[in-house]
Amino acid sequence: MNFKSVLAVIFSFLKINSFNKIENKSVVSEEQKTKIKEKYGEKFLKDFESDLEDFETTGVDDYALRVAERMSAIETRNTELIATVNKQTETIEKLSDSAEVDAVIEKPTIEIVNGRKNIKVNPNMRLAHNKLASDYLGGNQSVMAGGTTIDTDDVLTEFCDLVNYYKPQVLLDILTGFPTAKMLTWKRAINSWKATKALITSVVQQFSDSWTPAGKTTFTAIEIPLYRMKVNLPIKPADVEDWIFGMYDESKDLDKHPVTLYILNNLLKPRALEDIEHKMIATGVYDELDLSTLSDGDAGQAPEKSMNGFMTILKNYKAAGTSNISFIDLGTLTDSNIVDKMNDFVDEIDEVYQTKDMPIICSLTTYKQYKRAYKKIYGEATSKSDDPNFGSDTIDYSKNRLAHLPSMSGQTGFFATPNENFVGLRHKNEVGTTKVFMQKDNYTLKVFGEFRLGVGFAMQEAVFAYIPDDDSGSASAS
Repeated sequence: MNFKSVLAVIFSFLKINSFNKIENKSVVSEEQKTKIKEKYGEKFLKDFESDLEDFETTGVDDYALRVAERMSAIETRNTELIATVNKQTETIEKLSDSAEVDAVIEKPTIEIVNGRKNIKVNPNMRLAHNKLASDYLGGNQSVMAGGTTIDTDDVLTEFCDLVNYYKPQVLLDILTGFPTAKMLTWKRAINSWKATKALITSVVQQFSDSWTPAGKTTFTAIEIPLYRMKVNLPIKPADVEDWIFGMYDESKDLDKHPVTLYILNNLLKPRALEDIEHKMIATGVYDELDLSTLSDGDAGQAPEKSMNGFMTILKNYKAAGTSNISFIDLGTLTDSNIVDKMNDFVDEIDEVYQTKDMPIICSLTTYKQYKRAYKKIYGEATSKSDDPNFGSDTIDYSKNRLAHLPSMSGQTGFFATPNENFVGLRHKNEVGTTKVFMQKDNYTLKVFGEFRLGVGFAMQEAVFAYIPDDDSGSASAS
């Protein structure tokens, strides 16, 4: 490479047309020397300065002028290219606005942390709500001051792109996340489930060469129906604005907190869990819909009519009076007799089951009533009379402990059964039969969901229950 070419490279690197002149000699400034040295090394700098001095006699000014002209031409060409790119970008954005360009976000990254899925997405910054969120998280709070209307089409786009990756997790959270779920033994079915395992009283006997069965099958299986549920959740633009404000308040990153996950985790899931736990799983009373009378826009059915809860099942069996469930008559429970009555209850349990770890499922009110009564009787004689947690949750001289559940709120009755006999039911093909999707209706977004759920007991003989007489007829059979 000749020195002219080298000089052209250096001029381009330093973004200059020529060096400053002192007494008609080109002088490389200290700043320029530092840059050249950092880029090409100290030896190159020394050689370059020496060659430059020798080159001065060959018309460097004319050569510098030619370099300047070339650089000017390059700058003009760059300006033209930038203008072309800007024009193409405008065209792409217009096509995107008219839905002619696929605006699908990149596939989310799913990480398993402590057994749960964490989703990290690359937000589509063409979507208006993501632009607003990014600006807002960056400290520009004025973007939300003008009453900006969120584009529901944009939210719909992101929801459809993301929900297929997140659907299994959010549905699993709904089906197993309510407090009572931890007490259930989960089974799978298509329409209903019925136990086939018998309770065997005895199988061993003295040997003889004849077939003399001594075991006695003493079970009565209960068929547990699998109910089909749905979710209808309207989303307003204001809900999306709440998401933007919430992200800022919680210092969340946009890629870890897309609006789709906000809709699923903050709007849909909490409401679904609340409905299942407090209105359905224990006290729901199934009322089959007459589908022929329903139209779009009609008021939805109350959650508690979607299924028979386990307390409803017990009340219906007691009212029928023909079951093999052991209903234990304790009369009326009061603050003064509840300790004795609870002792009576565990003593009435079949001795075969008294050795099993069977929680007594009750309400928080019953739990507190027992604990306070127990402390009043036995606490004053101890040095721990001021301890609010005085006394064990386990009934004295038994293996039965009180286990209060939110689903039992308002219930004065309670029951005990082995864990494996207290059954929660889900569909065999959970992924295929559950759905979460969204539709647009003017300025409102509608979230739809479908899943299956059931609850009950495997065998009647393994259930021991106290159902007050005034409660036994309050439910309806279905």
